Amino acid sequence: LRNPFRGTRARPKAKPARALAVPSAEEIAALREDADPALRVAVSIMAELGLRVGALPELVVHGGKYTAYSKGKALAGTMPAELVREIERAGLPLRAPFGGETANTLRDRFRYVAGKLHASGKLAARYSVHDLRHAAAVRLYTETHDVYRVSRALAHAGVGVTERYLRSIGIRTEAAQ
Repeated sequence: LRNPFRGTRARPKAKPARALAVPSAEEIAALREDADPALRVAVSIMAELGLRVGALPELVVHGGKYTAYSKGKALAGTMPAELVREIERAGLPLRAPFGGETANTLRDRFRYVAGKLHASGKLAARYSVHDLRHAAAVRLYTETHDVYRVSRALAHAGVGVTERYLRSIGIRTEAAQ
């Protein structure tokens, strides 16, 4: 194989993309049930709000609102009362529920639980933490049918990214038609 950057037409082989899978509400419940208390809260927040796992170590909850940072962007919004109660039940501080955690440790713990449940047949696929973000997007779009609201909720750079999320799982948005 000759160097593709020196005038040849040879290109590196494309990596096979993992088929996109979105966990159902029942599968998210199974993930939550099998997780330790802190990971249970993390799964709930990612599946409900669509936050990336990288935003969780920076998450701060105060007065029913949350702030976090993800990919260099400041995120803010309303924290549902049920999630606030769940954080308190887990014994986590509202000011920094995941302050002692890193995104990689949360990701690895999730991967372990998802792998174990997939091997036992309780999950249809071996989900990643990002699949919870896709589940939040799908849930919000099916509730509102507003791609712009979903885009703002997930802090996407543009509506096109959100449309790609939804189109990849077979949902055609009204804005894309």
